[in-house]
Amino acid sequence: MSQHDSTPPTETDTTAAGEETATATDPATDASTTARADGAEATATASAEAPARETLQAEVRSLEAENTRLRTAYAAAQRSRYRRTAIALCLVGVVSGAVGLLVPAAQRVLFAIGATGLFAGVMTYYLSPTQFVAATIGDRLVEANVATLNAFVQTLGLSGAVVYVPTPDTPSRTAVVAFLPQATTYTIPPDLTPGIVPAEDPAGQGIATVPVGGLLLEEFRRALTGELAREPAALGDQLGEAITDQFELAATVETDVAITGETTPPAETAADTDDPADTEAMGTPSQPGQLEPDTVPAGRLTVVSTEPVFATATAYDHPIGSFVASGVAVALDRPVELQVDTTPGDTEYQATVSWEAATE
Repeated sequence: MSQHDSTPPTETDTTAAGEETATATDPATDASTTARADGAEATATASAEAPARETLQAEVRSLEAENTRLRTAYAAAQRSRYRRTAIALCLVGVVSGAVGLLVPAAQRVLFAIGATGLFAGVMTYYLSPTQFVAATIGDRLVEANVATLNAFVQTLGLSGAVVYVPTPDTPSRTAVVAFLPQATTYTIPPDLTPGIVPAEDPAGQGIATVPVGGLLLEEFRRALTGELAREPAALGDQLGEAITDQFELAATVETDVAITGETTPPAETAADTDDPADTEAMGTPSQPGQLEPDTVPAGRLTVVSTEPVFATATAYDHPIGSFVASGVAVALDRPVELQVDTTPGDTEYQATVSWEAATE
C-alpha cells in the first residue's frame, strides 16, 4: 500500500520557484524595454534630423537666390558699361554742336563731330548686347570637347597629331577639317569628311572632326573687309588681331613666321617688262599679302598669347590654335599640323602651325 507525502513545501522551495518564474519572464520584459528604447531613440533621431534637413533646404534656397542675384548684377554691370559709353558719346555730340554754334569758323567740323557722336551714342545704347556668356561657361564647353577628343585618342590609339586639312570641295559646315591620324607617319585621305576615317591604307586611318577654329574662321571672314592674306606674315597679323579684337580670346598675341623651305622666286610682273602686250596679258600685279598659295615655301607660324580666356593649354582643338591653324590651312590651301607647347601654363598659350611646300 503506497503512502502520499503530505509534507508542506519549505521556504527554500518557494524561493527557488519564484526565481524560476522571474527568470522565465525576464526575457520578455527585456525585449519590451529594448523596443521601447529603440523607438524612443528613433523618434529622437528623426526629431533631430528634421531641423537639420530644414536648415539645409533653407541654405540651398538662400544660395540659389544669391546666385540669381549675382547673375542679374553681373548682366546689369555689363549693360551699364555700354550705357555709360553711349551717354559719353552723346555728350560729346551735344558739346560739339554747342561749340559749333559759338564758333562759326569751325561749324562744319564741329557739327560733323557732333552728329557722329550722337549717332554712335544712340547706336551703342540701343544695340548693346543683353546676353553675356561667362568665361567659366565657355571653359566648361571647351573642357567637354577636350574630354571627348581625349577619349577618342586613347580608345582608338591615335598618334596625337592634329592636322588641319582644307576641304573646299567637300560638303561640310566649314572649309577645313581637323584630322587626327592613327599612325605617326600618316597620309591624308582624299575627300576627307568628319567622322571615323576607315581608309584602306593604315597610314590614312583616324578620325576627322569639325574644328572649333573652322567655325570661328567663318565668322572672321564674314567680318573681314578685304581678302584673307596668303603671305604668312600678313596672315599672322590678321589672325592675331582677330584673336584679341574680334573674338577677345586673349589679352595680347604675338606671331612669328619662319621659312624652312626654299623661297620660290616671284613671278614677273608688268612693272618688270616694257612690252605693252605683255603688260596687258599679265594684268595688274597682285596686291601685297596676296601671293599665290603655290608659291609659299614650307614654314611655320608660331603664336604666343597672354591671358587666354580658355586655360586648357593642352587641349586638342583649342580655340586659339584651332583658329590659327584653320586660317593658315585655308589661306595656303594645304594641310597644316598644329603643335601645342605645354610649358607656359595657364597664363599663356603657345602653339606652332607648320606646313610643307605645295605639291604639284
